[in-house]
Amino acid sequence: MSKISIDKKKKYITGGVTAVAISVAACGAGMVAEKKQEVLNDTLYGVNMSEAAVNVENVATGTDAVSDTVSEEELIDKLSANVNVKEKDIYKDETVYAFADASGKPKEILVNEVLKNTDGKAVLTDKTDLKDIENIKGDETFAQDGDTITWQAAGNDITYQGRSDKELPVNVSLSYYLDGSKVTPEQLAGASGRVKIRIDYTNNAAVTKEINGHKEDVYVPFIAVTGMVLPENFTNVTVTNGKCMAQGESNIVVGFGMPGLKDSIKSDGSDFSEELNIPDYVEVEADVVDFALDMTATVVLDGSAMNIAGELDMSALDDVVASLSDATAQLVDGSGQLSEGTATLLEKMSEFNLGVGTLKSGIDSLSEKSDTLITGLGTIDASAQSISNAIAYLDASLNTAMTEEAKKAAYDQAYAQASAAAVGTIDAQAETIANNAAETVKTTFTAEGGTYDTIKSSVDTTIASMLANEQTQAAIASDVQSAVAGAVSSSDKTAVIVGALTQTYVQAGMDPQTANAQALSDVQALAAAAGNAAASTTVADVQSSIMAADMGTVVATTCEQVAIETAKQTAVAVAKQTAETAAGQAAGAAAIQGVESAKSQIATQIEAVQANGYSLVTGSAALAQGTGNVQSALPLLKDGIAALKSGASTLSNGSTLLVDGVSTLNDGATTLKDGMAAYDTEAISKIINSYNGDVKSLVDRLSAVATASTEYDTFTMHEEGVAATTKFIIKTEEIKAE
Repeated sequence: MSKISIDKKKKYITGGVTAVAISVAACGAGMVAEKKQEVLNDTLYGVNMSEAAVNVENVATGTDAVSDTVSEEELIDKLSANVNVKEKDIYKDETVYAFADASGKPKEILVNEVLKNTDGKAVLTDKTDLKDIENIKGDETFAQDGDTITWQAAGNDITYQGRSDKELPVNVSLSYYLDGSKVTPEQLAGASGRVKIRIDYTNNAAVTKEINGHKEDVYVPFIAVTGMVLPENFTNVTVTNGKCMAQGESNIVVGFGMPGLKDSIKSDGSDFSEELNIPDYVEVEADVVDFALDMTATVVLDGSAMNIAGELDMSALDDVVASLSDATAQLVDGSGQLSEGTATLLEKMSEFNLGVGTLKSGIDSLSEKSDTLITGLGTIDASAQSISNAIAYLDASLNTAMTEEAKKAAYDQAYAQASAAAVGTIDAQAETIANNAAETVKTTFTAEGGTYDTIKSSVDTTIASMLANEQTQAAIASDVQSAVAGAVSSSDKTAVIVGALTQTYVQAGMDPQTANAQALSDVQALAAAAGNAAASTTVADVQSSIMAADMGTVVATTCEQVAIETAKQTAVAVAKQTAETAAGQAAGAAAIQGVESAKSQIATQIEAVQANGYSLVTGSAALAQGTGNVQSALPLLKDGIAALKSGASTLSNGSTLLVDGVSTLNDGATTLKDGMAAYDTEAISKIINSYNGDVKSLVDRLSAVATASTEYDTFTMHEEGVAATTKFIIKTEEIKAE
C-alpha cells in the first residue's frame, strides 16, 4: 500500500478543559465522595465525552454501517467518524498512517497532507520534513527549498504524501495470551483455547510545564480508539475499556484509551488518587477455535483538536476560600482563648473561694481566741517593760570602766589560750621547722672548704700516718702470714698435693713409705716459702684497701648526720618556747584592750540614733510605752474582731455563688470551643483542604495539560500562524496460519 487518500472532514474533540472549568466551579470545595468519580468523568472527558467518549454503538448501528461484514476501510472510517467531534476550519489537515506488525511495531509511516485553499490562491506554501514527496490527487507541481515547499496550486486544494521515520507520539503495543500464557502472534495462529489480546497505549509526547510553582512533566493529551473485527469462531467475548457488538456473522470490538493523562493530572496524597478512571489500555478475551485475525486499526487524535476556552481563572474563588479560612481560624482561636480564659477564671475563682474560706476560718479562730489574744498582749506589755529595764542596765554597765581584777582575769585567760594555740601551731609545723634547720646545717657542711671537707681531710691524714708506722706494718704482715700458712697447711687442701707427689716418687723408684715422707716434707717447705712471699705482697694490698675505703668520707658523713639531727631537735624546741611566750603575752594585752574596745563599741551602737529617731536604749523605752497604750485599747480590738467575723461570713457565701456562675460560664465556653473545632475540622477544613489540595491542584494540572494540547498540532511541520491538525491511523498485520 504505497498511497492512501482518504478524504474526510476534519473534526475535533469537544468538551475537555472547557468542561473542567464548569465542573470544578459547580462542584467547588463541597463535593462529596460519592460524586467524585462522576465529577471526574465530566472534568476529564467533558459532558459529551463522559456520555460517549467513543460512540461505539454508532460503529455497529449507525447509518453508515453495512449489513453483514465490515471491511478494513469501513472500520477505519467508522473509528474516525464516530469519535465525539465537530468541524473546525483549518489550513493543513494531516493524516499519519503507520503500518505495523502484529505486535504494533511500525514498519512504515506514510503521511498525507491536505492544504485547504479556501481563498483560491495560485500558490500555496508549507513546511515539511517528509521524504519522497509526491502529489497524490492532482498534477500540481512544487519546488522545495530546505524544509519549505511551494505548490503551484492554481486555486486548488493540494493533497500530497511523503514518508517519515520519526517516532510516533503514541505507541500501540499488542500482547497475546493463550490459556493464560503469553505467546507470539506466530504461535497463536491456528491455535484454539481462551485467548486474550491486550492493547497498551504509551504516550511519548511529554513536555515540561509550571504547575503550582514547580516544573513538572505532563503529557500532550491524545485519545486512541482501536477497532477489530472478530469472526464467528470467537465466542464469549469480553472487553475491558471498550465494547463488543454483533455485526452480522462477525463481532466488532471497539476500545479506547487516553495514554498519559492519568499520570499528568494525578498528584500524591490526592483524594482522587485511587478514584481516577482514565484507561490507557484495552483487553479483549474470547474462546477461539483456529485463531486468525485480519488486522486491528487504531485512530489517535492529537491535542490540537481540543476546544480550549482560555485560561481557568479561579482567583475570586481563591479569595473566598482564603477569607473563609482566615475567619474560621479566628473563630477557632477566639473560642479557644475564651475557653482558656474561663478555665483560668474558674481555677482562680476556686482558689479565691478557697482563700475566702481560709480567711473566714482564720477570722473565726481569731474570734474564738480573742480572749487569749488580749491576755497575750498583756504579757507582751510586761515583757516590753522588762526589756526596756534590761537595756537601760546594760547601757549603764558598758559605760563603767574595768577593774584590775577583771583585767587580770581577762589577761590570764587569753594568755593560756594563745600559748596553747601557739604550741599547737609549732607542733603542726615541727617537720617544716626541722627540715629548714637541717637544710641550713647541710649547706654549711657541703660548702666548698666547709666542715665536711675539714673532717674528711683530718681523718685521711691520721690514717696515712698510722699506715706509715713500722710497728703497724709488722703487725699487718704477721697477721697476713699466719692466715696464708694456715690456709696452705690445711689437711683437706694439701692432701691432694701430697698424694700426687708421692705417686710421682714411687714411679721414679722410691718405696711408698719413703716417697710419702719425702712428699710431705717438700710440701711443708713450699708452703713456708709461699707464706713469706704472700706476706710481703699482701701487706701492701691491705694498706691499699684501707686507703681505698675512704674512712675520711665515712667519718665526715656521720658527723653531718649527727649535726642535722641535733639542729632539728634544737630548732623545734626553741620555736615552741619562743612562740608560747610571745603569743601569750600578746594575747593577754590584746584581750584587755579588746574588752575595753568592745564595751565602747557596744555602748556606741545601742546608744546610736537610727533614721527613725530612736536608739536601742530609747527605742526599748518607747516600745514599753507603746505596749502600754495597746493594753488600754484591747476592749475596742475585741469589738472589731466580732464585726470582722460577720463580714467574712457574708463574703464566703457570695464567693460560693460566684464560683458556681463561673463554672457554668466555663462549661459554655468549652462547648463553644469544641463545637468550633468540630466545625473547622469536619466542615471548613475539609472544604478548604479539598479545594487547595485536590480540586485546585487538579485544575492547575488540567490547565497545564490543556496548554500542552494547544502546542501540539502536527506530526511533521507547518508554517507559523496557520491552523493545523493531525490524526494517526495505526494498522497492524493480520495473523493467519499458513
